[in-house]
Amino acid sequence: LFDAPLHMNFYNASRGGGNYDMRNLMNGTLMKDQPSKAVTLVENHDTQPLQALESPVDNWFKPLAYAFILLREEGYPSVFYADYYGASYTDRGITVNMPSFKTTIDKLLDARKNFAWGPQYNYLDHWNIVGWTRLGDAAHPRAMAVILTDGPGGSKWMEVGKANARFTDLLGNRTDDVITNEWGWGEFKVNGGSVSVWVQDPIVPNQVSVYFTCNNGYTVTGQDVYVVGNLTELGAWDTSKAVKLSPVSYPTWSDSIANLPSNTQVQWKCIKKQGTSVVWQPGANNVFTTPLSGSTTAGGSF
Repeated sequence: LFDAPLHMNFYNASRGGGNYDMRNLMNGTLMKDQPSKAVTLVENHDTQPLQALESPVDNWFKPLAYAFILLREEGYPSVFYADYYGASYTDRGITVNMPSFKTTIDKLLDARKNFAWGPQYNYLDHWNIVGWTRLGDAAHPRAMAVILTDGPGGSKWMEVGKANARFTDLLGNRTDDVITNEWGWGEFKVNGGSVSVWVQDPIVPNQVSVYFTCNNGYTVTGQDVYVVGNLTELGAWDTSKAVKLSPVSYPTWSDSIANLPSNTQVQWKCIKKQGTSVVWQPGANNVFTTPLSGSTTAGGSF
């Protein structure tokens, strides 16, 4: 069954000028009430301009709508030929030009193939900014977080089930990255009137990520806190190659460092640097062994 109510919700949201309540995007839809029978669509030959059921979704909203039908677990999505390849036609003396969204749709199809697996957690709980996550399964272990807004940009904390993991926006709308916390939650961001599809970085065999924390890192202007240690990835005790942490909860500094060798003893310390001046964490080295896979945490203190 074609999910015409979902299409109309997309249409109304695209024409709402940021005043559509995105919490209602699934209200009255087959996607919500009969997902196993729903053929979800953004547009088709009847709804495009100058046709019998004319109700075209505005172009700015189409990437959001296609993310919604392609990356959720409900329904069977249908991609409209003219949205993928573009189209130009004349009817009743009026010429219509429909742009191609092939580049964006191809990225969403890639995300669907590789990341739209496993449990889905929904965060359809804000007037403008909504999202959901897919946690992956045994064959597709990397997670994904999708966030979109019909109004101002912002962020949303969502659970992806992957601790201390790095995520990047597959669509390239955001150039920063997101590091999840030790409980597998991350603050995922989106630009105004846009969508971002955050996907977990590749899981490299025999490599792990470690979330380092340095407590009591009180600093003066121009001084920052770093991690240095015995591994090449930690500078091999060369303070000029130490890895800078972030003052996420000052005076606590922390960050995730990826691509450390698995099942390896790590000796490390916190340091404060200001130019060539270095203040070392007192006492013995911090020591731990990285796990065989996945991620772990490590803490030190001044």
